[in-house]
Amino acid sequence: MQRVREERTTVSPVVEEQRWDGRRGSVVAGAGAPPQDFAVLDGTDDPDIELLLPHEDVPDPEVSIVIPAVNEELTISDFVEWCKEGLETAGVSGEILIVDSSSDRTAEIALAHNARVLRTPKRGLGRAYIDAIPYIRGKYIVMGDADCTYDFRQIKPFVDRLREGYEFAMGSRWKGSIESGAMPALHRYVGTPATTSILNWLYGSSFTDIHCGMRGISKNALQRMGLASQSWEYASEMVLKSVRMQLRTTEVPSPSTRTEKAESPTISGRVGRHRSRQHGSTSERCSYTERNSSS
Repeated sequence: MQRVREERTTVSPVVEEQRWDGRRGSVVAGAGAPPQDFAVLDGTDDPDIELLLPHEDVPDPEVSIVIPAVNEELTISDFVEWCKEGLETAGVSGEILIVDSSSDRTAEIALAHNARVLRTPKRGLGRAYIDAIPYIRGKYIVMGDADCTYDFRQIKPFVDRLREGYEFAMGSRWKGSIESGAMPALHRYVGTPATTSILNWLYGSSFTDIHCGMRGISKNALQRMGLASQSWEYASEMVLKSVRMQLRTTEVPSPSTRTEKAESPTISGRVGRHRSRQHGSTSERCSYTERNSSS
């Protein structure tokens, strides 16, 4: 059973003036920043896991957007806002759960934008989803990446398919679009088509893109899957088990775009560009993705 600590701490929505003090569950706000309360929940079984609740938490969500993140401070604020827009467009009550294993300000910024943050040790992508399952409140789950590779403003088709009774809604970049540079040529023209064809041949399935990172699944189906993979192989495990379990499955077109983050050769270069833009009137850290997805 989850237990809520009596202690409360503060976080400021003015994230550019904050600093993360390095201790789990505490944020030091900059001068003049109005504070907000957030609660810290202890982990159910694992003492290394803590759940941070934002000031404006969402009660009884129907959809949970569950996103592992490691050092995504340059994109996480825009990504969370994209998720909010997507939930509003879909007409659904939803929570955003960032499963964070970062050493930068990702958790701080996500919390300030009213996402839930599950702080976990860095134990692999698959393990992040496994750790998150006890904390997911929604009936339906949408998964993906925090770097704006996938446009979470367009989650409505996933929500619609899950509401229609599908248990697994697999994203497909081949039914959507793949921007030039968004995927290595070897993966795009050889790896993904070949492995997808092999799986379809072996199991009689009809997927077009078994490696797409954006996907939706009912919480009940995810729990019954009993994921065991600790790292990237969780994605293949999900697809294989969806076939073996005979889940009612569909595909959703999912555009894949090249992010600005991928364009820069060094972290310092990315941070420099971020700082020079952080006071702009528009969303800048994911602006490269936004410009190209609309073209």
